[in-house]
Amino acid sequence: MTLLHRVSIVENDCVEEAASQLSEAAGVPPAALVDALGPLVEVSPSWAAGKVRVQAGRKVGTLRIGQLRVDVKPRMAAAELATLIRIALGGRPQAVRRSIIDLNRNGMDELICSIFGAELAVVRQAGLSRQYVGRTAALPVLRGRPDFVASFPWNDRGTTSVACRFHELTYDNLDNRLVRAALEQTAMLDVQVQTRRQLLEHRGLWSSLASLMAPGPTDFDAVRARYNRLTDHYRLAHSLSEVILRGLRPSGIFDLGPVTTAGLVLDMAALFERFLEHILALVGSTLGLEMRPQQADRRALVDGEGAVYRAIRPDVVAYRGELPVAVIDAKYKDYWRGSGYEREPQQRIANDDLYQLFFYSQRLQLKHALARPPKAIIICPLPSDDERDRTPMLADRYQRVMCRSGHDAPSEVHLVLLPLTDILRDITRAGRLRLEDHTQSLAALRAPLNLG
Repeated sequence: MTLLHRVSIVENDCVEEAASQLSEAAGVPPAALVDALGPLVEVSPSWAAGKVRVQAGRKVGTLRIGQLRVDVKPRMAAAELATLIRIALGGRPQAVRRSIIDLNRNGMDELICSIFGAELAVVRQAGLSRQYVGRTAALPVLRGRPDFVASFPWNDRGTTSVACRFHELTYDNLDNRLVRAALEQTAMLDVQVQTRRQLLEHRGLWSSLASLMAPGPTDFDAVRARYNRLTDHYRLAHSLSEVILRGLRPSGIFDLGPVTTAGLVLDMAALFERFLEHILALVGSTLGLEMRPQQADRRALVDGEGAVYRAIRPDVVAYRGELPVAVIDAKYKDYWRGSGYEREPQQRIANDDLYQLFFYSQRLQLKHALARPPKAIIICPLPSDDERDRTPMLADRYQRVMCRSGHDAPSEVHLVLLPLTDILRDITRAGRLRLEDHTQSLAALRAPLNLG
């Protein structure tokens, strides 16, 4: 039996591997292997003979194909990543036990499943979702409303049942069916015995309550659209269920094919954007600002006949009343890196990112007839001191870029370095997310907004 061949990379790094060894371990031709690994890493030819370059990006997680396993590890520690996942996906900053999380050995499967198991325990304690559903059945006694048409023809010698229409309170609803579907799929994941035992115990309960289903593309949106005070505690459980169900087979978990892949993949950029929405909402609530995330503007780009050509959608727009004061974009990039005595940026802000923000800002100025365009802000994560490995931060002068076009006052893009790891560590230690705990950390965010 072929031994498991493991490739381990840190996000945004790369390694070189023997092409024949990867293909032999996976049991597929090289071309098929490149496509199969595409959801997690990019495989390209190397200058070295017989080698390929395996490049990781912003996605972290695990893919296994045959006897080949590829792990892309996040830069941050498991405890901070668990807090980031919880807050980004709508949960509470509840700490996950460090002792059962080992990213180096078990990877993303163990981390996600340990959070999932702990969250389901919280759901059970808060109360399982029950909903009224309409039913029609032939009953020996009257219940609800009789259905005379369904009961016809009558038995002349004595009627023993009557068709009734009634509502029944049941646990077998979409909330619980989605959780059960995810629990069924966790059997495919590589987790420790303690975590698997907890998941099996949850699986036994949900199997007795909800029927098994194959979730469709709109089912998760449907449950999110009708959360109420009785089901709001399902938010994180449903988000994790979606990660598990859609992460097992990145090309579609219900598709059949010769290549079987398993493991969970998370997009760190998407997590950072979702986390930032929560941080900005917290800041805005105390400063009289309303943060409106992902607002689509369908009239910004139109074709020659005035029809919608493409909608634009900035990450977050800050409003004071009904007037926009800032447009904010989250970029999970290493814009913080400086070099040399002058601490010049190692990676300058990409032209695409600058043009995008300038366009958003000027579009809002035109749309709301403002004298000046709203502030344009790019927020990127800043690692902690111990993670930066003595790499200097870029100088302040490079954290503001001006666009000199036309005769109006120049537009500006402010680069905000958010100390993501430090904030996550504070939240993990305190077990809560409060603005007063991060006043110093968020000072860089207040300055370009002129919020004091």
